[in-house]
Amino acid sequence: RIPALFVFGTDSPLYQKTIKSIFAGSYNNFVIDSDGKLYGRGQNDAELDNPIQLLAPATGYQSDFVAVQPTLPAIKQLAIGPYHILALGENGKVYAWGLNNAGQLADTPMDSTIRAEPVEVSFGASVITAICVGVSHSAALTSVGTVYTWGDNSVGQLGRNPELSSSNVPTLITDGPVGNAVISTLGCTDYTTMLLAQN
Repeated sequence: RIPALFVFGTDSPLYQKTIKSIFAGSYNNFVIDSDGKLYGRGQNDAELDNPIQLLAPATGYQSDFVAVQPTLPAIKQLAIGPYHILALGENGKVYAWGLNNAGQLADTPMDSTIRAEPVEVSFGASVITAICVGVSHSAALTSVGTVYTWGDNSVGQLGRNPELSSSNVPTLITDGPVGNAVISTLGCTDYTTMLLAQN
């Protein structure tokens, strides 16, 4: 098929906005404008197989872009999984929403209750520079090249303690070669986490 061109009319919240970044997920598409404001389209349902991800007032499928919760600060990066989303603010803080059944939002309790409001993920004094997510796990890269992981660890995707099934506490990877490395880039697939060291 021929690619379609998005045209934002006067009734769109994106009318005359400058788009800075675009992000695509299994159920949603998001854009960030030049002010760091977030807009999304796609699934916004409360069913567990289609979790709330747009954080917009309307529910169900949204064919047009809608503004995402205005309580979020300026956003510079998104990591979109099938059931949860991380947003990295320009302030270096991370916000999460969606499902937390394996602790992937770093929230309590670890259950199937959908978080429709952003949860701030705590990393102490660390400043986060990049994020990624899998199906039910999350990872974050700090400004000094260390990496936090949390969520599902059923196949070792957190890179620590193979006996740990899951965790809702972001914890630094210190085992193996990662413990002595300075990481420059990270990436997640459904059930893996990959890190690129500066060396």
